[in-house]
Amino acid sequence: AVDLTPVWKPRTGRSTHYVFYAPKKGPITFFGRTRAARQHAGKKGLSKAITITDTAGEGKVFACNAPGYDGGEFTVCVPRAGFYEMNLRLKSHDFRLERSPVPIAIDTRRMDAVLNAEGAKALSFWVAPNEARIGSDFMLIARGGTYSGSTASLSLAGAAGEKIADCVVTRTWMSLPGKVPSAGLMQLDARKVPDKPFTFFSLDMAGLPGFFFLSKDKTWQM
Repeated sequence: AVDLTPVWKPRTGRSTHYVFYAPKKGPITFFGRTRAARQHAGKKGLSKAITITDTAGEGKVFACNAPGYDGGEFTVCVPRAGFYEMNLRLKSHDFRLERSPVPIAIDTRRMDAVLNAEGAKALSFWVAPNEARIGSDFMLIARGGTYSGSTASLSLAGAAGEKIADCVVTRTWMSLPGKVPSAGLMQLDARKVPDKPFTFFSLDMAGLPGFFFLSKDKTWQM
């Protein structure tokens, strides 16, 4: 299994969507945990909060409770090789995916993702050769969370490690400044802003497939 711990264990809020690729049919076991986003929410997992859907049109193939505060495994038996969606309904909780045996990405194609920069390192996404608008404005957009003063410090690096953008997001949607230097696997780093108690922020993509991979070593290209 891919241990996502040294990469990023992003805590995701609200309704969150992942996409993963299964190389063959059979069982796939993930490990994750939920925690209360507010003090009044409990430490137990959420009932039927996780659903797995076959993107080829087969519909829902699996539903289970989200693991609780202490973390736990959940296994889905997929009927074929291919892409699947993992959808979470979290209510007053957020979720951290910690281990995955297959490539998996946060999916922002339908709606933005609400993430927590606490303990963050990096997410990765592809700018394919036929998609790279070399020298043009890069359409990665973000804003601070809905909590008062909730923010994060974001930096974007190109495929060769060169810094493209570095900014602190506010409650207004903003595009990370900079230019696309080349095609390849880009890296997004999110960090806590010193002296700011809330670290939630929203992330979206325009002009590219909205996949943010949890491990740069496990990806796909569309």
